[in-house]
Amino acid sequence: MYVVVSCPRCGQLKIARAGTKTTQCPRCGSRFSVEKNLYTRRVFERLEDAREFLRSVTV
Repeated sequence: MYVVVSCPRCGQLKIARAGTKTTQCPRCGSRFSVEKNLYTRRVFERLEDAREFLRSVTV
């Protein structure tokens, strides 16, 4: 499973594997918790679906 999370510092959306503890923002470099992220946008079974979601919201 994959989650789309938003960086708490700059708002950049990012795909992370569900169960991952932390990730790093590709825009600002901030490290943040995926598990405790209050900015989780969506959860997806397939990576392709998560990528399609990102494309649709970042047009």
